[in-house]
This record gives sequence, C-alpha cells and structure tokens, in this order.
Amino acid sequence: MEPVERDVLMYTMTRKEFREALDGGIIQLVIVPTGSCEQHYDHLALIHDTASAFQIAVRVAERLRPHVRVAPAIPFGYSEYWMRPEFRAGTITLRWEHFAAVVADVVSSLRRQGVRTILILNGHGGNALVASAPFLEQLQRNLDAKVIFLSYWSVLTDSPVAKLMTKGVIPGHAGEFETSLGLYLSPGSVRLSEAAEEEAKIATREKGERFVEAIVEGIVLRIRTELGL
Repeated sequence: MEPVERDVLMYTMTRKEFREALDGGIIQLVIVPTGSCEQHYDHLALIHDTASAFQIAVRVAERLRPHVRVAPAIPFGYSEYWMRPEFRAGTITLRWEHFAAVVADVVSSLRRQGVRTILILNGHGGNALVASAPFLEQLQRNLDAKVIFLSYWSVLTDSPVAKLMTKGVIPGHAGEFETSLGLYLSPGSVRLSEAAEEEAKIATREKGERFVEAIVEGIVLRIRTELGL
C-alpha cells in the first residue's frame, strides 16, 4: 500500500494554512469518510469499513489536489444488527439518530469554517439512511451548502469491473468484494486463513485493485462534474 500523502489531509494543516487555502479558493471540497467499527467475521478487521472509505478518499483527493482535502473519518456508524450474541464481539454502534447528529455536526462545523461543498463518503451499509432526501435537503437548506452522500461502491453499478465478482454481491459483508478490497488496501489486516465463508475464500488482491481503481475513477468523475473541474 502506498503511503498517505500529507498534503491531502485536512487535519495535518495548521489553522493558518487551512484558512488561507479556503480564502484563496484552493480548497473547494472536503471529504468526510464514514464507516463503522463492527464484526467482519473472523478474517477482516473491525475497522474495515472505516479504513476502506478513508483510503479511497485519500486516493480521490490525490487525483484532485490541491482542491480536495480529507477530514478525519467518523469511525462509528449504525451497526445495531451486529449486536446479537452470536456475532460477538467488537462491534460499537451508534443509535441511528446519534449517527445522523454526528454527521450533521461535522458538516455544520466545516460549513461554519467556510467549506461550501462536502462529500460524505460512506463505507458502511448501515449508514445509508443518511442519504435519505429529507435529511440531506434539510441539511443543505439550513447550512446553505452542497452536501453529497455517496457510498463508495455505488459508482460500480454500471462498471465492467463488477463482472469480476464470482459469487455474492457488491458490497456484501466480508465476502468476495470487501475481502478483495482488504487484500489490496490493508493486506496486513486480513486473516484469510481464518475465513470460513466461501465468498471470502475466492477474494484476491488483484480483484481488489481493479475494484479500487474503478471506484476512485468514478468518484473523481462525480466530483469533477460537481465542481466543474
């Protein structure tokens, strides 16, 4: 995995650097990655969703430097359905209304600092309720900002790389797709020998690389369209 470039991370900047980049029109969009800390069976790390969203966000920002920065990821999401005893342990869940409130507060904070366009790049299916039209419409209206919600896998809907899938679905849960992404993005965190699910066993790093490349290209295109870059 390639090292993260400091110059795309919002939180490595000083207040002076951030203010001047905003006032000078250099920063045009901030990405807020959202994910979860939840069980991913016995072979993927608990932080998989958050780590995937963050690393994809970094790759997108690198393609669009200097106009895009990546904010700190929101590491907890709505994962109540993994709290049942048979799935233990490791999941940390927020109540749905609390997750929505955290997202709203983060977006509001960025807007109050002067950021006008914010992309919530989601890596966890349970968080997708934030994409509901009333929530986003109210947020945008209250803040006078452009707020985009995008689950990273959604850009693969019409992509030819989706045909690489042998079994299962995109995104699934700790199956062929997510495990392939893990093997490419965070190989040290994947315990493939512990995988019990057949879908996970057919995952490969090569598939993960192809998926990530297509995802990044799709998100970059979406942002370029939004910003007119």
